[in-house]
Amino acid sequence: MSPLEWAFWVAATLIGYGTVGYPALIWLLARLAPRPVRKEDITPTVTCVIAARNESSMIGAKLENLLSLDYPPDRFDVVVVSDGSTDETCAIVEERAHRAPNRVTLLRVPTPRGKAFALNVGVAVARGEIILFADARQLIDCGAIRALARNFADLKVGAVSGTLLLNEAGREDLGKGLALYWPFEKFLRKVESRSGSTIGCTGAIYAVRRALFSPLPEGTLLDDVLVPMRILLCGHRVVFEDQARAFDRLSASLSQEFDRKVRTLAGNVQLLYLEPALLNPLRGAATWRFISHKFLPRVLMPYCLATLLLVSIPLDGLLYRGALAFQVMVYVAGLFGLFLGPHVGRLLGLPSAFLLLNAACVVGAVRYTFGLGRELWRGQHA
Repeated sequence: MSPLEWAFWVAATLIGYGTVGYPALIWLLARLAPRPVRKEDITPTVTCVIAARNESSMIGAKLENLLSLDYPPDRFDVVVVSDGSTDETCAIVEERAHRAPNRVTLLRVPTPRGKAFALNVGVAVARGEIILFADARQLIDCGAIRALARNFADLKVGAVSGTLLLNEAGREDLGKGLALYWPFEKFLRKVESRSGSTIGCTGAIYAVRRALFSPLPEGTLLDDVLVPMRILLCGHRVVFEDQARAFDRLSASLSQEFDRKVRTLAGNVQLLYLEPALLNPLRGAATWRFISHKFLPRVLMPYCLATLLLVSIPLDGLLYRGALAFQVMVYVAGLFGLFLGPHVGRLLGLPSAFLLLNAACVVGAVRYTFGLGRELWRGQHA
C-alpha cells in the first residue's frame, strides 16, 4: 500500500469513527452495560450563578423566570455578577434584589474581566450546596431545578446537564442546517450518560456540587465543558437530564450563528491548553470520551477532510474515484448553497452548514492559537 493510500484510509477511518463509529459504540455500550442514576425527590439548597454583561433587555425577564420556578423559595437563591456592565443591568437586578432581598444578590465587577472570572466571583459567595449555572438569555422550565436535583441523590453524580430546546420557527434553511447538530448532540449526551458519563454540559442550564467546583482560569471560553470534565477526571459522574429544559432561539442572523460557533470551537482548542490531562490515555474512559466526542470531531475533523480530498485526487481505482466524486459533490453543493444565500432549501442547507461548521473549526483554532481575540465572550448579545 502506497503512502497516499495509507493517508486515505487513516483519514477515512478517523472521519468514519468520529461521525458514526463512536456514536454507535457508545450507544451499544449504553444498551449492553447501562449505569442508571439513583434518583430521589430531594431539595438541596441551590444557588444560581449568572455572569451578565450589558443584559438590560433580558435580565429582568430571566430573574422573574428563576424566582417563579417550582422549588422551595427558602432553598433557592440567585447571584448575578455584572461583568463591567455599562447599561441598566445593575439597576434592574438591584430593583429585583430590593423586592426579594434574600433571594437575589448583585455583585459588581467594575471593569470587564470575562465570564470565567465572573463565575468564580459568584460561586465564592454562593450559599447553595448545588450551583446552578445559567445564561441571561434562555428561560428555564418550571420544574427544571427539581429535575436536576433528583440526580444528586446519587452520591457518585458530581454534575448534571439539562437540555436546550431550540425554536426554529421562521428561520432560513441554512440557519436550520447549522442547528441540525443539536438533536444529534443530545442523543450523544443521553447515551454517554446512560453508559457512565457525558463529557460536556449545556451552558444554559447545568448544575454541579459546590464542593467539586474549582476556580476557572481567567479567560476560559467553555466553562460548560471544563467544569464537568474536571469533575469527571476526579472520578465523579456527569449525567444528562432531559427533563431539565431551557428554551432558546436560533441566532438572529447566519453570521451571528457562525460567530458563536467560532467561539465555541475556539474553546475546544483552549481546553487542550488549560487541561492537558484530557489527552492523557492513562486517564482511561474520560480521555477516550473526550477525544472521541470533542477533540476528533471538533478540532481534527477539518484537517482529516482536507487530507482525504487531497489524497483522493491522484489515487486510481474505482473506490478512490467514487470517494473523490462523492466529496466533490458534497463540497460543490455546499458552496452552491452558500452562494445562493440563506434560503437555499433543505437539500443544500445541510452541506452548506457542514462547510460552515468545519470552517468555524479552523477559524476558531487560528483565532485562539495565534491570540486573535482570546476574550471571545462579550455577553449574550454577541
